[in-house]
Amino acid sequence: MKHFFLTILLISSVFVQAQNSFRSIKLIDIAPKKIKAFKAFVNADNSQITHLIQDKKSLYAYLYDKELNYLDKKIYVDKFKPLLESVSGHTSKENELTLYSRKKDKWEYINLDFNSGYVHDDEFDFELKSQVLLNSFTKEDAHYLVTIKKKSSLIFLYKLSSDGSYSMTEYDFSSTDFSGGRRSIGSFFHLIKASSDLFQTDFITDDLPLSLRSTNEKVKLYIDGSKLYITSDNSRDFTYLLELDIIDGTTNATTIRKKEMLERSAYEDSNSFKLDNHLFIIKTTFKEFDFSIVDLSTLDVIKSFSVLAEDEIDFKNTPIYKEAGEDKSILNSTEDFLKKVTNSKPAVCVFKQNGDWIITLGASKLTNGKREAMAVATILLSGGGINARASAESSNDNAIDKTFLDYSRLKSTQFQLVLDSSFNKKEKDIEKNIFDIIKDYDLNKEQNGIKTLYKIDNTYYYNYLNIDSEQIQVIEFKE
Repeated sequence: MKHFFLTILLISSVFVQAQNSFRSIKLIDIAPKKIKAFKAFVNADNSQITHLIQDKKSLYAYLYDKELNYLDKKIYVDKFKPLLESVSGHTSKENELTLYSRKKDKWEYINLDFNSGYVHDDEFDFELKSQVLLNSFTKEDAHYLVTIKKKSSLIFLYKLSSDGSYSMTEYDFSSTDFSGGRRSIGSFFHLIKASSDLFQTDFITDDLPLSLRSTNEKVKLYIDGSKLYITSDNSRDFTYLLELDIIDGTTNATTIRKKEMLERSAYEDSNSFKLDNHLFIIKTTFKEFDFSIVDLSTLDVIKSFSVLAEDEIDFKNTPIYKEAGEDKSILNSTEDFLKKVTNSKPAVCVFKQNGDWIITLGASKLTNGKREAMAVATILLSGGGINARASAESSNDNAIDKTFLDYSRLKSTQFQLVLDSSFNKKEKDIEKNIFDIIKDYDLNKEQNGIKTLYKIDNTYYYNYLNIDSEQIQVIEFKE
């Protein structure tokens, strides 16, 4: 067990200026060009914001109220070795912040107490040697790890607390048939190909706008109240939906049959997205595309849209766009659309806007744009998803982190459609959502620096640490 005994340093030279929802916070006691990472965290009741700044050797932590007034509390840690980019989640309360990160097969936590000035760093007393991490998330006052035992259908949920204690719940799906008629699939582990070096999952936050990049993995995790849902689309014929109750440890498994295509193909691919009590499924080949909506209460298909390669897509509200960062062009051929989607990673994402279902269909991946660090914090109860595909350009400590980065650095072929509350196609223009507005601002201003985004109530705060001006500049965007 390691302890650091530190003194809270008082700072009187913080400069905060409000100008049309624009503020600047001057950097204190740190050389801007040596900064390696910058993160912002909002505590559970939205009352405080912690800025963490790391240079080559040290960590600086500053505490502000929700109006970004400095609270005269700072923690300085010399020779701080863990990288902020490795943080997978956080919990917080008044004057205290705890970070969680992975260290090979173990997990560690770092507790910063602004009242005493102490920093406590220790490891949790468990290892994941025989398990594969599916994902992690932060909910209320704990950080959760979701793992699967190798070569089995046993799923484990670890609940990590800020005092170093933890609990583990086992969920057994061994009685569920995941084979889909294939003898080689003997467990959920084998179905999702969790042993592969390319294995990745998506953690879905349904109250954020999403891009196809955030939803194109075959395995997805969702939080809805006390329920954790895991879906798998590794089978061409079935979507498997696993339900795990976080509180009472009960389980349920549902198998949803996908629509059969007119002609079987070795290039057939599919994916799905869960929202509320509905499953939105796409299926594609080079010759055919289908989009179906399933009621999970009855498993009935309540709406279906199909198109052949030689026909025009008559159920779209937008053109078919081919996007790569700032570049956007229109694709006129359904055949070309099917080629691009089938050769890539097909995906569907759904977002509710003013009572309508905004649905995006296609395929995507991350662009190879310039490298820039992106760190994000928010107080969403279902936030904090860590993703196995995280790069050096993306931190893992929160769901908005990956979501906005994916949204703003999207390479995709896609179109959108609008359905009303009864799932009937609706003729209307699609309004820009909050991420569209922030993305447009960022592109127009061409802001350089380490960027963060966090949310308090209905306001998003877009921050970037400007090394040239030696300031953190904050712009507010209201929903």
